[in-house]
Amino acid sequence: MPHPAPRLDCARLALLRPGDSLEQLQAALGASWCPPRAQDEGWWRPARRLDGFMARIGADSRLVSVWFYGNFSRRCAVEDLRIHMPLASALAQQPSLRKLESISGPRRDVRHVHCHQGYHLFVHFYQTRIWRLCLEAPGALHHS
Repeated sequence: MPHPAPRLDCARLALLRPGDSLEQLQAALGASWCPPRAQDEGWWRPARRLDGFMARIGADSRLVSVWFYGNFSRRCAVEDLRIHMPLASALAQQPSLRKLESISGPRRDVRHVHCHQGYHLFVHFYQTRIWRLCLEAPGALHHS
């Protein structure tokens, strides 16, 4: 009988940022770690899609992208923001978030800010609540 996938430690994962080492990702994932397959283009994804976390590892073994979405713990803040947080609360926490008109729409709103640590924060809202937080290294290709 196969063992269920271990639960992710959201509090440790919420601390990961672009530029962090592969070792930091492995430590945060613990028993959930397994290397990405060749066809995954460096993306680490959980065994259970519902866990709401994924990260992309660059050729230099440093994180390029860190994403939080779906069922990621609402108790764990990423850049002072939480999954399912209302738009007004998010703007109060991150007033410098600017709307990306090119990919926003009637029910979907994407906001962006360049963080002082050098990476970019993309906040995806659906029906005025955060549904995805993406931290991207400069020059990383952001997928919407």
